Amino acid sequence: MEFICHSNLLSSRFFKYSFSLGCFFACFLGKLIAATIFVGPPPASIQAAINSANSGDTIQLSTGTYIEQVQVISKSLNIAGTGRNSTIIQSPGPATPLTQFFNSGPNIWCVLMVNNLAAPSPQTVNIKDLTVDGDHQQDTATLPPPSTGQYGFSNRFFAIGYHNAGGTIQNVHTTNTRNSTNFGQLAGGGIVNIVDSGTALFNVDNCLVDFYQRNGIVCMGPNLTANISNTTVNRGYVLTPNTTTATPNGITFGGSAIGSITNNLVESNIATVLGASSTAINVPTAGPNVMISGNVISNNDIGIFATQCGNNLTIQNNALSFTITPGVNFAEGIIVRDTNGLTTLTSNVMDLRDFNMELLTINGTNQPFQLMNNQFIGGQTGLLIYGKTGTPSTGPLITMNGDSFTGTNGYYIQEMTSPYTAPNDVWPSTATVSFDGLISGHITFAEFNQILTKIFDQHNDPTLGLVLDFIIPASPILTNINPAFGPLVGGNTITISGSGFISSNTAVYFGTIAATNVVVISDTSMTVTVPPGVGTVDVIVVTPFGVTPIVFAGQYTYIETAPPAPLPPSHFIGRVKKNRFIDKTEYVLKAHWDASPSTNVILYRIYKNGHLIEEISARRQLKFTTYLGSKNKAKNYQIVAVNSDDVESAPVPIRIVH
Repeated sequence: MEFICHSNLLSSRFFKYSFSLGCFFACFLGKLIAATIFVGPPPASIQAAINSANSGDTIQLSTGTYIEQVQVISKSLNIAGTGRNSTIIQSPGPATPLTQFFNSGPNIWCVLMVNNLAAPSPQTVNIKDLTVDGDHQQDTATLPPPSTGQYGFSNRFFAIGYHNAGGTIQNVHTTNTRNSTNFGQLAGGGIVNIVDSGTALFNVDNCLVDFYQRNGIVCMGPNLTANISNTTVNRGYVLTPNTTTATPNGITFGGSAIGSITNNLVESNIATVLGASSTAINVPTAGPNVMISGNVISNNDIGIFATQCGNNLTIQNNALSFTITPGVNFAEGIIVRDTNGLTTLTSNVMDLRDFNMELLTINGTNQPFQLMNNQFIGGQTGLLIYGKTGTPSTGPLITMNGDSFTGTNGYYIQEMTSPYTAPNDVWPSTATVSFDGLISGHITFAEFNQILTKIFDQHNDPTLGLVLDFIIPASPILTNINPAFGPLVGGNTITISGSGFISSNTAVYFGTIAATNVVVISDTSMTVTVPPGVGTVDVIVVTPFGVTPIVFAGQYTYIETAPPAPLPPSHFIGRVKKNRFIDKTEYVLKAHWDASPSTNVILYRIYKNGHLIEEISARRQLKFTTYLGSKNKAKNYQIVAVNSDDVESAPVPIRIVH
């Protein structure tokens, strides 16, 4: 079969190439020149193209379903399809076992396998715009030697697997990596990358991973940097409760792997075995500086689980919820346990049935946690805390600020009892935390005691454990209003700055008249709608804890608003003619115009170079005549309409016609 092959040089070569396996298009221009190898529609062989390729080449697949196992050994290649729904690499069925695997503890069998046997020399393979379908290969009854037996603990099955290699997987769908009947096998996943030699950078972006049995995406290894972004990981099915099925997880980082998990949708990882919870984002033993941000995590047993991770773990801007019928285990939001350094949790929204967040340090260390602007919604417990008894007792060092608890059914914050204690204060007494709208530092003593009924502190000792101090609220202070002026009729919105504004009963007065629509934005800022008034008045803020003093910065001035200007006249047209009288100037300018559409116009003013020349009543004929010493001076005239409030319209320049 003939075809045309183009290299990336300015010149091109044309040649013939044929394969008995089917229509296969290839480009080869030598080891130093990257080529594009076109693989024809199935049954053309992808593997044959890969075998003939050199590092740096691109394997361009056609539309269709290729049924084969594919492996890339030690070569750096690009593999591209025509689209996620049009190019499919499908595993042979269970009657045809896979023949190739890589070993990293268990044997990893993959439909599309990238295995760098030359490690630590690098290998990079990029894959895009296609689907890899497991086609229930996991139903295979007997794997070939040396791994006789079924898939399970020592034999794992994935759609795509990387070993000691990096690359980018983009716009790829992996699916059907599960057993049809034996759901207890600890195998079946979408994408895996394991690095135990060399270093690798690995990206997964804009992909779909679904219908897996055990794992969606797995990244392992101390020298692997992985970034998972904009990807949907959805197991796609939930089994009935039993005691044998595998526990699924969505995205997993482990073995000191580092990187980021951002802007993904992870859902439907629900276990059916009591005591074996599934997790959407699972980072056990991940390395330092891992970022988990911007993910939507829906309908999983546990949203985010991090244990024994490296320093500086950041979990921020994630939305976690459980809206369908829960599984057999607790529905939990974020669990962080025994990390090796600071963990920062910021602006997460958690709406779970049971526990929204658990912070644990049972390894005998005082581990720091910084919480800010998290929302704990519903649930039996908002924040659950574990420590460790002993001499001395240890536990999480937790600070909170700007966090809020809403609709908690049981405890806002709860310490677990012995042997898991929590000997450290949870937050500094100056922090701002909201409990169903009651905000620490801005509440009465009665409201403070109301909050305490839903905070469980096993010590009941102000020097130990979970302590919420009562802070005598400060009087409000006003430092600025912007703008500090407005119309007599009011109705405009202004911003008031200062401190001590947060309260359920904040009022603002302009003199003696109350403002409306008081919106407290924060402790230091609010907006109000100005009431009607006259002159200059003092603005004061009133809370249950005091009144702002009268200060110059709090003065507001009502001003009269200028009436609106009339609409201008139109078609101000002038003609210049020669003067017929010897004793006059040389030229005459005669002009006319159409009236302004405004009903309150009483006259028109003619200006020359900005100087008023004449006023003409709106009741007269709308004409104007003057004498000129030069034709060129005719263009210097303008006209305005004037209303009964003596407000002028926009000026209209004269248009000279001949």
